[in-house]
Amino acid sequence: MPGPRARYHLERIRESVWDVVANGALKITYGELKKGLDENKDVSWVSPTAPDPGSQNVPPRDPNPTSADRSHQPPNDAQERTGLDGAKVRRAVTLECQAAGAGTFVDFDEFHELACRRGGPGDDGFVDPVLATQMYMETHKLVPLLESMTAAVMTAKPDDPAKFLEQKLRDHHFRGAPVLGYDEKDLDAVFTQFDIVRSGAITQEQCDKAIIAMTGHKAKPRTDPGAPVTKAEFMRLAREALDEYTA
Repeated sequence: MPGPRARYHLERIRESVWDVVANGALKITYGELKKGLDENKDVSWVSPTAPDPGSQNVPPRDPNPTSADRSHQPPNDAQERTGLDGAKVRRAVTLECQAAGAGTFVDFDEFHELACRRGGPGDDGFVDPVLATQMYMETHKLVPLLESMTAAVMTAKPDDPAKFLEQKLRDHHFRGAPVLGYDEKDLDAVFTQFDIVRSGAITQEQCDKAIIAMTGHKAKPRTDPGAPVTKAEFMRLAREALDEYTA
């Protein structure tokens, strides 16, 4: 996604929703997030610095804008100004609260990802360009594919990167071969790097760091995030993350 445009979209949601619900906290539980959204159903879903659509300083909205004029139209409602449907986001958070557990912590980045994935625009004709791009990339799993291709070529360092990547794509398309593959031996080696004292277990923080290094994402939340992560559990979490986030 275009960096500046995506950043603007992200900051609108941070200021309009997260800062209101989380009250300045970096992390809150899904239970607190759900409660905050339920108690603030009329939250603007629009940056507090955005112009008031009722203000006299806002030019009148053309009821039948052309596609070329749409980007110059003044904000019409909260959904249009954030590209998200607040009701859909609340439902998504409710389901996530049930699935992950009300006591599981969530930060803004995780909330933003969930909101964009599940709170997309309805059938009112408006499609936020950032959300449209993000949904397209998620539908076709382009981010895992491109990240995996980059990691594969940097690991192998072939003499002909273009030919190497072409072969990777062919194998991936025709044979279903993973672009970036980690076998059990590789995962065992990663675990050993973090299990410095050879205790057979690592911390949740070390587990997250290891899986982020492989996939760019944290491991899925555990029932007891404070408990040590055994090798068997690490292997399971790593495999799940690789299956979800890499190609």
